[in-house]
Amino acid sequence: MLKLDDVIKGKMCLESIDDGPINGCAPCEFYIASVHPPTASHGVDSFFWGASSNGTFSVKSAYELLDDPIGNGDHNFWCLAWSWKGPHSIRVFLWLLLHGRLKTRKELNRRHLVVFTQCDRCGGPVEDILHTLRDCITARRVCSHLLPNHHPHSFFLCPLTDWLQLNLMRKKNDTSQEYWRVCLGVAVWRLWFWRNNFLFNHGSWESGLIATDIKARTQEILRCIHQPLHGKQPRVETMIRWKAPIWPCVSLNTDGAMKRSGYAGAGGLIRDSNGNWLMGFTVNLGICSVLWEYGFRHLQVGVDNKNVVHLLERAHPSANENAILVKTIRELLARDWIVHMEHVYREANSAADFLASYSLTKPLGLHVLPSPPPDIVGLLYNDAYGIAHSRLVLH
Repeated sequence: MLKLDDVIKGKMCLESIDDGPINGCAPCEFYIASVHPPTASHGVDSFFWGASSNGTFSVKSAYELLDDPIGNGDHNFWCLAWSWKGPHSIRVFLWLLLHGRLKTRKELNRRHLVVFTQCDRCGGPVEDILHTLRDCITARRVCSHLLPNHHPHSFFLCPLTDWLQLNLMRKKNDTSQEYWRVCLGVAVWRLWFWRNNFLFNHGSWESGLIATDIKARTQEILRCIHQPLHGKQPRVETMIRWKAPIWPCVSLNTDGAMKRSGYAGAGGLIRDSNGNWLMGFTVNLGICSVLWEYGFRHLQVGVDNKNVVHLLERAHPSANENAILVKTIRELLARDWIVHMEHVYREANSAADFLASYSLTKPLGLHVLPSPPPDIVGLLYNDAYGIAHSRLVLH
């Protein structure tokens, strides 16, 4: 019969497997002896769910197990990197840090790449991860600049795993430590950068400057978290159609086109307040004053390039490669007529777009079109009857 002393001794051996057997005993032998073998008197073997009191599985107990910060500690620890709020490059660095993959002197020595493990900055005997990011005199000075006043003194006493969990893990429904969690993630990332810059580029190491750099980056990340960049403005769906001018004004729509070979052309058409075709033109690599010659003096110009409209509306044109062309257009606009220029979307400029492409099929030069080409008639009818097209535009 198995004695209690044997069970206790087997347990002691199991706990000391890393240090070898106690008193010459074989750990596995006593561990196996301490487990009761299955017998018929104990009943039939069955599955037992350890997360519930009765051994029966339930979805509730499974969720409680996943949500338990203690029972699920290992999972939460490995999620520290990917749950950290900030740039992905820092998350990757934190993942390497959690896995102990930073190439410190100790790690390089373990891989037989260097002989000595001393810290090159302070002369400490072993440069491991914790020494590099916290315990080195230079790193400690930076951390002292960053630590909040209410932070526990255990910051400089915890081992690596506890140190990372204490400072990076977000407690449930706790937002008071958000700044410090972001700050520490940025700090370890920048401390590693400055350490490498000091070793390989002979850069300076000034604790106040490094702390200021870390604080500035932390504030920038927090601003992005709470006030996301508005590079992509919200868009709303709207219906776009050609708008007829108010009589006696006529409407001019123009557009340009270019082939991959470099040949460019332009086209335009003039319509009255009822949408009737008055005239059109296409030009292949040419400039014309056809509008002035036909006697139109009150003009509403629709262009589907917003940059062109803004450029021509400026009081003083900027000096750029198109300054001569802009000056020529301004001289045309300054003649004895009334010209109102506005931006229209492509859907409202389909007829002019057709003529611009149509110009590339014509010989070089200007071609005046007293009557519309057959293929454009459908587009003209759509514009005249107010057919609209759906488009998402900036709100």
